[in-house]
Amino acid sequence: MQRSLRVLRPIVVHGTTVSRRKIAAASFSTSLLFDETQIRFKEGVQQFSQEKIAPHADKIDKTDSFPEDVDLWKAMGDFDLHGLTAPAEYGGLDVGYLYHCLATEEISRASASVGFSYVCHSNVCINQLVRHGNVAQKERYLPKLISGEHVGALSMSEPNAGSDPVGMKCKAERVDGGYVLNGNKMWCSNGGIADTLCKDSSSSGSSVRLSWIEDCVGAILVAAERATQVALQAIQCLGGNRYMNEYPTGRFLRDAKLYEIAAGTSEIRRMLIGRQLFREQ
Repeated sequence: MQRSLRVLRPIVVHGTTVSRRKIAAASFSTSLLFDETQIRFKEGVQQFSQEKIAPHADKIDKTDSFPEDVDLWKAMGDFDLHGLTAPAEYGGLDVGYLYHCLATEEISRASASVGFSYVCHSNVCINQLVRHGNVAQKERYLPKLISGEHVGALSMSEPNAGSDPVGMKCKAERVDGGYVLNGNKMWCSNGGIADTLCKDSSSSGSSVRLSWIEDCVGAILVAAERATQVALQAIQCLGGNRYMNEYPTGRFLRDAKLYEIAAGTSEIRRMLIGRQLFREQ
């Protein structure tokens, strides 16, 4: 049975009722892009994120860890955010990538660190299992990943292949009963807290095909660089106070800069765009 999308509840944030005018303004800015269900979903995730995630954003940044007094993964699972691209039979909503993007935007608005970890979990781990896992793997791993009981991780970067996954040397060699992995990895997103690991590798000498689309690469390139510039201007405008860690502006800059580096640097994105342009000529 198809599960229902979460929509906006009465607007109360930290015990204070939020003006409907603010929500109306947000709806107006997106009303030409999304239908009513999508707008209400976006507003619902916005409220959830501001109530459940934003209060912990500063501490997460300073301690470099998720809070111990609240299980944000389980909270996001209870709000049905992990399985937006997963089939209902495993506990997902199966509503597609647009809803996943809307959820990522609002979670990242509350805390870009949580937003990035959320993407690694819900897209790179859960979505890749949905797309490429066999039935047994899906039945074993997806339910707890979607509920938030388990956390998913990604291991892609290698000593000589960070932003260029096509250059990966780690190989998955088929043997009796499964695969043997040979190679080295450098980073493991969510690795310190994960229960399930998704690892990119080559199989039979051919690199795996990553789900990058050139238009999306262009959008990420522009958004990431603009976010960094806005954060830099905020620090410049607000002066020395905003350069200190007592204020969140420095966190905004670090978070924005990450999106120019992670999941393919700005240079790699320009290379991909250029490659596509020359291919079309």
